[in-house]
Amino acid sequence: MQLKRLQSFVNIVDRRSFTEAAGALGLTPSALSKQIKALEDELGLPLFHRTGGVEPTAAGRLVYERGKAMLAEWDALAAECRSRAGVPSGKLRIGASTVPASYLLPAIAKRLIERYPHVELSVVEDGSDAVLSRLEQRHIDVAFVGVLRPSPVLQFVPVVPDTLVVVAAADAVIEPPAGDSAGASPEWTALPFVLREEGSGTRQALDRALAGIGLSATDLMTAAVSSSTESAMALAEAGVGATVVSRWALSLPRALRTVAELPTDRSFYAAFEATRASDPMIRLFLDNAAEIYR
Repeated sequence: MQLKRLQSFVNIVDRRSFTEAAGALGLTPSALSKQIKALEDELGLPLFHRTGGVEPTAAGRLVYERGKAMLAEWDALAAECRSRAGVPSGKLRIGASTVPASYLLPAIAKRLIERYPHVELSVVEDGSDAVLSRLEQRHIDVAFVGVLRPSPVLQFVPVVPDTLVVVAAADAVIEPPAGDSAGASPEWTALPFVLREEGSGTRQALDRALAGIGLSATDLMTAAVSSSTESAMALAEAGVGATVVSRWALSLPRALRTVAELPTDRSFYAAFEATRASDPMIRLFLDNAAEIYR
């Protein structure tokens, strides 16, 4: 039996669609149908009811259950063989907060996939606190976030430093505060701001930066609160108010201008369980990230 035929059959049952399975496998529907016909001929009985829909027969359900187990066993065997040959393989589950997910992780992911074709990446984006909670619950392997959380079980490694910048629409009539480019002037309190939500890494960094110049978020005129960097910048572009973002968020062209920089004691970190510090997959992430952002 060809494993590709079995894989095709399992994909069809999982997706309950020949068309979707064909697309996922990179096959034409006609080529996929021929694979299933060849598998049925080999086994000597039909695997799908031919009365409409995608419903496996009793034999089809048996082949599906046994086939999934066979494919999983083959994947495990192949991974072990590649591991013994020194070829990294397996799944790496990454959780990233807004800025790393949008502006830093793509370059790391591209390098990993190009160098290690047997490594499969799974990426989820959420707020920093939520991502770290996923890590503590072992739903992901690595967290890529902009906050440090005291934890007896997690280890944090700085990946890339960051600076917060105040930006506004390109045509906004906003002048930098006199004197201190960090923004210590009370002129800031008269400006409308689009702020990130409390708990986000950017908001926590902003709160620290404001405290360093004798202000707090409550001193600012809040025009809106946004749950993401992208929406905050879109609101700023529309003229709703100035906003504070990571300098990495300006890596793409925007109709925004930088008004000032804030003093920032922030980095983006890779976090993982301390007991997994020598895990080959986590080392791959750390080493490749360091090469790009060192």
